[in-house]
Amino acid sequence: MVCLLSCGPTGCGALGSGNHRSGSIQSNVGNGARSRTRRGDPTGLESWSTFEIASSANTASWRARGHNIGALTDDECLQLLESQGVSVVPFREPPAAAVDTPVSLTGPIHGVEYQHVGRSAVHSVLDCRLVVALGIWSARLHAAGIEYVGHLSMLRPGARVSSTGKTSGHARGTAIDVRYLRFVDGTELDVFRHWTERTRGAPPCANYDETPESSLLRNLVCDAIDQDLFQTVITPHHDNRHQNHVHLELVPGVDWKYIR
Repeated sequence: MVCLLSCGPTGCGALGSGNHRSGSIQSNVGNGARSRTRRGDPTGLESWSTFEIASSANTASWRARGHNIGALTDDECLQLLESQGVSVVPFREPPAAAVDTPVSLTGPIHGVEYQHVGRSAVHSVLDCRLVVALGIWSARLHAAGIEYVGHLSMLRPGARVSSTGKTSGHARGTAIDVRYLRFVDGTELDVFRHWTERTRGAPPCANYDETPESSLLRNLVCDAIDQDLFQTVITPHHDNRHQNHVHLELVPGVDWKYIR
């Protein structure tokens, strides 16, 4: 049995039950109590856990994991989105030249709206494969009561990793910088304000004595990590550049994960 966290005007508290292979999330509402994070499936859902892709050669069965998502061809990826009712339009402008299959979202993904909180429409462009990864995560977010994700950017043409100079996933449209999560009742979680336990260099997906809001943010991010949806995940634990967002990146063609 697991107590999920739901946030409302008075704070975060218990919400229903489901399966949680690592333990339970518990909180006390209204008394300033802190919550010890327990990781696992925060929703009990296995939406999109498997899916089939019809290609010109055969019908392939894929596990919904980041490594397989990254191997999707353009046609397979677009066909998958169509079969799941995810609405996108191609983006063929020059800023997206480095993106394999650049698209723009024209509606929510499984009940969750993704919106850039800046002014440049280019930052809302993403690779089709990132849409697939977000689709799996979105079903789980939606089950937890979330209807909106505010991000700082997806595509950033020419973006490079500041510490190494290597091409960033943002340059290829395979990364998203998540800042806000909003619940159906209007309550909003902000990574900058609500991710309270952020000891530098500490593992993001460990048990911490922290606020219920921070615990919920951590659980939702670590659930995506457990599902292997993203191979590079950088949190406020890493450095000041990530103090206000979580960087989620799909890295095709690798057999490793970089979690900070």
